[in-house]
Amino acid sequence: MRTLVAIAIALFAGLTIPSKGFANDAAKGLVEDAHEARSVSRAFQAGDYDTAVKDAFLLAANGNAVAQLVIGTAYRDGKGLPKNDEESARWYRLAAEQGLALAQYNLAVLYDQGKGVPEDHAESAKWARLAAEQGYSEAQLALAYKYRRGEGVPQDHLIAMMWLQLAVLQRSTTARFAHKKFVEELTPAERTRAGELVIACAKKKFKGC
Repeated sequence: MRTLVAIAIALFAGLTIPSKGFANDAAKGLVEDAHEARSVSRAFQAGDYDTAVKDAFLLAANGNAVAQLVIGTAYRDGKGLPKNDEESARWYRLAAEQGLALAQYNLAVLYDQGKGVPEDHAESAKWARLAAEQGYSEAQLALAYKYRRGEGVPQDHLIAMMWLQLAVLQRSTTARFAHKKFVEELTPAERTRAGELVIACAKKKFKGC
């Protein structure tokens, strides 16, 4: 598995496939980066913002998505760095483009709020969907509200209910509290259909729903 990871890195970089020994070294480096990124995240959550930000910049220079997320959050909240919405959006985008669900969701929120980027509900929906398709419950809930209101997507109460129920299944407390309000907007037949959509989407692992 580690060898396959290294080969994938080489292909994306346009390089020739490395030898097995080189591939193992590259995979080892990925594991070490992941461990350091977890340390950065823990430091930030513990309130050691200066240490977290300093270490995050070192990792982010090598493209570590978690480190980029931490920097984006530091700029967003003004913790360890001066508050700067534009820089927050830039760093979130770097991590989001690498597929990090939380960064995708945070970028979606910025587009909704028009902070650091122009207000754009369609762009927000795009990033929220990418995070939702990875099973991130808050993004699924956000997408449910977007379909309910027709913000950045066509208004569709059935699809809204589908995403809300998926978020509930992912144990989102907020989604569970919102469930009654969404249910009241549907007929019994529509509720049944929404349940069918939930099953179909879950079978597809949230992709293309």
